[in-house]
Amino acid sequence: MRIPLFFELSKIAYEAVVERGIMENPEKTAALLDRNVVYAGVEPVELIFIPKRQAERLCNLWHAATTAKTWGELRSMLVPGEIDEIVWFLVESYDDDWKPIGETVFDGEMLYGGDGDWPDWPQQDMLDWVPPEIQVEYGEQTRSFVSGPCLVFDSSHETDVVDAFRRSGFTVVRDDDLVKRACGMSH
Repeated sequence: MRIPLFFELSKIAYEAVVERGIMENPEKTAALLDRNVVYAGVEPVELIFIPKRQAERLCNLWHAATTAKTWGELRSMLVPGEIDEIVWFLVESYDDDWKPIGETVFDGEMLYGGDGDWPDWPQQDMLDWVPPEIQVEYGEQTRSFVSGPCLVFDSSHETDVVDAFRRSGFTVVRDDDLVKRACGMSH
């Protein structure tokens, strides 16, 4: 008996939380299980695929981090699980005694200083949700010196990769603007 793909993806996401130590976030977990996928060519030879709900979530995070002026304003722009993840990240990264409060000035540079640790890095997230057979057939697992392992798809195989996603039950749409915003490339 074949296990339904939803459960296989849930297992992949669960293993990612356990093996890579990703903080459990219900918003992120639900977003990564979205069967509607957007993709774009973001480098001269690289394709990035993101579940649409995750892309929208990341766009919201980038927007909030680049426009909020205070911690209170940031809190009003995000759901509780997202703000908790930001606070956890900053406490782990900077200072165990640090606590953000309402009108304290918020500086988004603290979060997205270019190290790829926050927000989520879609190229790394692909390792968690892209079906293993697509990863093996069309992807290449590589490693960033700063942020660790990631998955890369060569744009010369675009049609084949998109077709493979569709055969696996995904709805796939090219959306360069959404993907680039989700990757923080146009904030």
